[in-house]
Amino acid sequence: MRNATDAVLLHGMDPDALTDRITAAVLDQIRPLIDRRADRLLSRDELAEFLGMSESMVDSLVRRDAIPVIRAGRCVRFERDAVLAALANEKRGVADA
Repeated sequence: MRNATDAVLLHGMDPDALTDRITAAVLDQIRPLIDRRADRLLSRDELAEFLGMSESMVDSLVRRDAIPVIRAGRCVRFERDAVLAALANEKRGVADA
């Protein structure tokens, strides 16, 4: 529901500027949620989805020690940033060879 104040604030505002302000406001609100989610550990299937590969390919990378893994009994988890760094290093190693 619009009130008189909203009408005054929106009157004459460039639609692109309004879109930019709305986008910035939404990002400010959700950024903490995104940052918190980035820090959590990923399961095997979550990592496969994140990387856009099959779970068997993730298993292959683990067996080759190409990516770091955190094990707690039968539970296997991955740190997103550590995996990305390891894959970047592996890619550089292949390119240098």
